[in-house]
Amino acid sequence: MPKKLFFNWKMNPTSSFQATNLFEEVIKSSKSLSVHVVVCPPFVYLPLVCEMSKKTNIKIGSQDISTQDSGSLTSEISGPMLVDLGCQYSIIGHSETREINHLTNQDVNKKIRHCLQSKLTPIFCIGYQEDKTTTDINHTELSEQIQQGLQDIRLEDDQIIYLAYEPVWAIGTGKTADNSIIVEVTKFILQELKMLGLNSKTKILYGGSVDDQSVVELMKIEEIDGFLIGGASLKPEKFSRIIGIVSSN
Repeated sequence: MPKKLFFNWKMNPTSSFQATNLFEEVIKSSKSLSVHVVVCPPFVYLPLVCEMSKKTNIKIGSQDISTQDSGSLTSEISGPMLVDLGCQYSIIGHSETREINHLTNQDVNKKIRHCLQSKLTPIFCIGYQEDKTTTDINHTELSEQIQQGLQDIRLEDDQIIYLAYEPVWAIGTGKTADNSIIVEVTKFILQELKMLGLNSKTKILYGGSVDDQSVVELMKIEEIDGFLIGGASLKPEKFSRIIGIVSSN
């Protein structure tokens, strides 16, 4: 099966006109192709892209989610709100969001719980800060993020989690981790998930400067099920090539 693509627009673009044009390019690039594309725009453009996604094979996700349905939580966006708009996914615990909002692993766990309770599919992000070799990977840091982030999580029969492994040092740098490192980390992640009883219900994504060049080599890694794509998702010529490469494999 083709690997899945999750486009994270981050805090881009800066107008409805630009967002419309960008999403139209995504529709055009994925039309008639056997590929699973999820677009995660800024909150302000969710109504726009959710409406545009109707009658297409493209799904929509948010870039974050609250921990509660409603209440005195100024600036927060809840699961029921996202579902009402037409979202199916939510990114949780992205390294940039962790840093900006000072999220702990316990905060991430609460968001995942709320996401699942709202019948949304979580895109749970983990990663480590430094550029490490295969032998220097901080397994302790990754283990804490997984074990604490997914503590006491129980999935219903029709629910899954996407776990996105992103070496933080690779995000926005144009560098990707070596395939051998990604394979090693993915196998470690699966061992951690098995301890939690979630290995059969979790799909693994890779993120961190994935573009139309690096994706060719990354596609060779059987252990990953898809990609979380940032900067390249804003450039039609790049994401169009990525979609084509993924759909042809």
